[in-house]
Formats: sequence, C-alpha cells, structure tokens
Amino acid sequence: MKKIFPFIFLLTIGAKAQLVVQNGATVTTTGNAVVCLLNSDLQNNGTINQLSGTGKFIFNGNSNNAISGTTQPNFAIVEIAKTGTAQLILQQNMGINENVLFTSGNIDLNNKNIILAPTAMLTGENETSRITGATGGYVEISDVLNAPTTVNLGNLGATISSTQNLGNTTIRRGHKSQSGIGGGGSSILRYYSITPTNNSGLNATLRINYFDSELNGLPEANLVQLKSTNGTNWTNMGFTNKNTMLNYVEKTALDGFSMWTLSNQENTLPLVMGQMNIDCSNGFTKLIWTTLQESNQKEFIVQTSGNGLNWQNIGTVAAIGNSNTPKQYSFTNTFNTDPYFRLAQIDRNENIQYSSILKSNCNTDIKDEVSVFPNPAQDKVNIQVNVSATSTLHIRLIDNKGATIHSKNILLTKGVNSVPLQLSNIAQGNYQLHLNWNNGQNTKTLKLNKL
Repeated sequence: MKKIFPFIFLLTIGAKAQLVVQNGATVTTTGNAVVCLLNSDLQNNGTINQLSGTGKFIFNGNSNNAISGTTQPNFAIVEIAKTGTAQLILQQNMGINENVLFTSGNIDLNNKNIILAPTAMLTGENETSRITGATGGYVEISDVLNAPTTVNLGNLGATISSTQNLGNTTIRRGHKSQSGIGGGGSSILRYYSITPTNNSGLNATLRINYFDSELNGLPEANLVQLKSTNGTNWTNMGFTNKNTMLNYVEKTALDGFSMWTLSNQENTLPLVMGQMNIDCSNGFTKLIWTTLQESNQKEFIVQTSGNGLNWQNIGTVAAIGNSNTPKQYSFTNTFNTDPYFRLAQIDRNENIQYSSILKSNCNTDIKDEVSVFPNPAQDKVNIQVNVSATSTLHIRLIDNKGATIHSKNILLTKGVNSVPLQLSNIAQGNYQLHLNWNNGQNTKTLKLNKL
C-alpha cells in the first residue's frame, strides 16, 4: 500500500482508533494489499479509489465502527468480519468496484448508500451477516438487461427474467419498512426500486428474496408482492410462486417495474391509523379515531365484545377512501353496553385489518391509568391512557445517554385514549418512555425495549 504522509494518520483516543485520510491525500493499493481496521473507524476527507484486484479493506473486531468523512471512498473489496453484535455503520456513502464480502456482522446503511459498479456484487450475505438500514439508505447497481434470464444484478436478491430488452436498468435495495406517509412498519424490512430504460410490455418475472430476520413480525406463509409507483400507495400483486424454505416470492407476467416489497395479503399498506379515543363526556360511549393516511379504503365497522374475544358489529362508518392528510371519524354507541371496542378496517378489495382494542370505563369511576404494549416492540407501541378529564399528554422518548430523541403532545379526552408511537426509525436498544398529563400532576416513566 502506498502512503502519502503527513496527510494520513492513525488517531487513537483511549481504546478508540481512527484511520484519517486528510484533504489532499490519496490512498492507493497494489498487489492485493489488505488494510485491516481492527476496532477502528475510517474517516475519508481525501481520496480512496481502489481498482478491482488491488486489495481490500477489512473491518473486524468486537466494537461498532464507522466510515465517515467529507468524500465518498471507492473500494475494490470491503469485508465485514465483526464479532458478537458489532457492526459497521455508514456515515458516508461508499462505492464498491468488486465485492462486499460478508464474513460476520452487519453493515448498517444508516440512511447512506452503497453504489456497486456494474460487475460488483454482495457475497456471503446471510441471516447473521447482512446489510440493514431501518432508517433508510440503499444499495444500488446499474447495468444493461437485454432479454435477461434469472439475472440477479449485484446479488441484490431481485431476480429478473424477460424476453424483452430492458436497456440500462437501475436496481436499488433498501431496508426501511414501507407503509407510506406516517411510517407504520407494514412490510418486510426490504424493498426494491427497479427502473429500466424500457418499461412497458415486458412480460417479466420478478423473484424477491429475503431473510427470515427481515420478516418484521409478518407471517411468512402469507407474503405477497406489492407494487407502488410513488412509494405511498401500494397495490397487492399477489404471487405466482413462493417458497418459505428458500425464502422467495415470485410473480410472473409483469408489464413493467417500479417499487416492490413483500407484505401480507390482509395487511393493506396504505391505511395508517392515528389516535383512538373513547369519550365519556356526554353520557354515551363515543368512539373517536384518526387516520393519518388512506388509500382505497371503503369503510370502518365498529365492533364490541363483552370479553375481548367474541365480537359483534354495531355500526358502520364510510371511509374517505383516499387521503394523505389526517382525517377524524366518530361513532356514538347509544344502546350497547359491552366494554370492549375495536374497528374492522375494510378496503375496496374487501381486505380486512383490525385496530387495537380499547376497553371503555364510561360506566365506572375513571381512574387515571397508563399502559404500553407491546413491550418489547419492533415498529410501534400503543400508549393507552385512561383519564378522568380532558388533558394534554406530553410524551418523551429518552435514550440510554439521557437525550430526548422524540417528543410530542397529544390531546386526551375523558375516558380511554390509544396513542400509537412509531419506532421504525430508531435503533435497537433500551429506552425510557416518560409521560405526564393533567398539568404535570400525573407522571409515568416506563422502560421500553426496541427490537
């Protein structure tokens, strides 16, 4: 490896080491040189531009490390060989001319991108060593696809066949759960954006591969392909073939490509629910709910239960149908005394999904209480608060360093209130959820584990 000093140096702070390529410096390698960064960060403010066959950078050790700096490095080969739960975190985009080699440990995109040369690829990805990116970012490759037969560009896991010439085709793979505006974690932790130059009359086949660790809590046996042209509204495309042992879902006879992901047939991505309340203030039980986004929605059926297990329909409320702004609905129960309520949410394809369950206490003395479920959680938790009078709930999510990473205020009505809190954009770990209402007279701090 050729080094140009004094622009390149290894900085050690305590047990933390960092290889810094300063502005104006250039790192080149020959003879398949290996640069091994043991528990060390790489900060590139100069030039790293390895050609294929000239060497590789290995990130190993038992602690998290990062690639950062003001300039994108371009590697021949990057190998991730971490131990335990350690991972490589991107704080700058990186280019790959030959290979990303997965030996052990993950690469977290962290809302950054990996750009593969046309002949580059990912090698050795598996359940425990792979690319993640719940907060955003993507891996991208572009190449010409002329009548491809089971072509898996870059080994990204989108296998394409077609009798037509797609021309230059760009494939991006991301790992943020797709649910449209409002976030909600309704797809697996993998999606593709496929953009061919020629994008009609393709009669194409698309096979989407995935890892079990990307299922995001969805039943694997029910996975289908979903398509979107704008990343917000999704169409259920079903499937032609799938295999839960080999981890793929395939669809044939596709006219063209756009954005694609996998979800459950009954899990309609476009509906994003907001807050739900049971208002006890007027002598009746009034169910109030908000949608943050709707697409192709038909109606809401209000259901009640005496035990939270057996349900009956007591009313129907027509849906707006399509909206990207919050919409509020309500239903007043004037005759039924069952304490449990939920919504059956039905789209125009007659797909059904159910809301969280609320228990009314309008016929009893209301005590201020709070609960959070599920906990541990993956993508969201529901904060259920019973209040004896209208109040404002102040929510703060605090990380293990004591920093507030999310906060919001919610208006509570007298009775039961269910407030969803999205977690899909925060890292795994332990947090504190601090709640206060009734002008600060009621407070609650709960431990929350994000999976």
